[in-house]
Amino acid sequence: MEFVVRHELAIGLFGVLLVIFVVSAAIWWARHQEKESETRLKLAASVFDACREGIIITDANHRVLDVNRAFTELLGYTLDEIQHRHVSLIFFPTESQTLLPEMVQALDHGSGEWNGEVRYRSREGKSLPAEASISTVRDGSQETQHHVAVFRDIRARLRYEAELRWIASYDPLTGLANRRLLADQLEKAMARAEERHASFRVCMLDLDGFKPINDQHGHEAGDKVLIQVAERLQAHLHRSETAARLGGDEFVLVLGGNRSDDAIEDILAVVEEPIRLDSPPVIVQVSASLGMAAFDPHAPVDGDLLLRRADQAAYRAKEQGGGRWARFMG
Repeated sequence: MEFVVRHELAIGLFGVLLVIFVVSAAIWWARHQEKESETRLKLAASVFDACREGIIITDANHRVLDVNRAFTELLGYTLDEIQHRHVSLIFFPTESQTLLPEMVQALDHGSGEWNGEVRYRSREGKSLPAEASISTVRDGSQETQHHVAVFRDIRARLRYEAELRWIASYDPLTGLANRRLLADQLEKAMARAEERHASFRVCMLDLDGFKPINDQHGHEAGDKVLIQVAERLQAHLHRSETAARLGGDEFVLVLGGNRSDDAIEDILAVVEEPIRLDSPPVIVQVSASLGMAAFDPHAPVDGDLLLRRADQAAYRAKEQGGGRWARFMG
């Protein structure tokens, strides 16, 4: 009997110890998980705040819950200023009426994601072009909990792309249209002329006396002469007309059909005006041989042929001594 009591007592004590062990283990595990969860939360918070991309967290109704440091640096709003405000606050009226409804439709009733370029409005009312990626976060019942938007400032990229487009279309020395843009402008001019049954003129202009300036004063002086001539030509054109530099001292003008012969004489006169150089300090002068070919909408030709005709006329003007113009006679 004593053995049975001791045995049952031992079993009872073991059970208590087991319960204590299990409870202790559970408490340790819970504390461990809590500590690990706290560590994860701190890590997530540090990443959220250190991220170079702007982050906006909104509720299911698109009202701001939280933003990170990059958001404040890019758009100027602090969390206190924007919290609980509708996200439309950072959109311009045009985007609020067009792009924002498209985003909401995709997030709330579509795939739950939206990606693309957007123009945000800063606290000061300035435009910030950005590339944004927005996702909807749902719970197990597929109910929307909140939305997370991550956006990146693309101003530097847009400037770079604009520079590339400019380089592709303009002469880097004079800023006039290059051969590629000239071809495009000629195509447009021909299309307009055929549609309106109108004419226009193409002038090939080659400088006289340019090489001696290069030889005597150096290429830097020659570049300044080209820049000055380009500015004079550009200032003499109407808005719808084009001035281009093909290279060297060759220029092309696309003039409206209503331009008289006197206008061409004026162009030659403005080119011949003296040019003052600072380094070396000297006054130089050039003239131009100009060839003109007219586009006839009733007998249209392509842009290359039109340029060749103007070039032939310019060659004839140069053969006659330069400083004059000649018309392509066919």
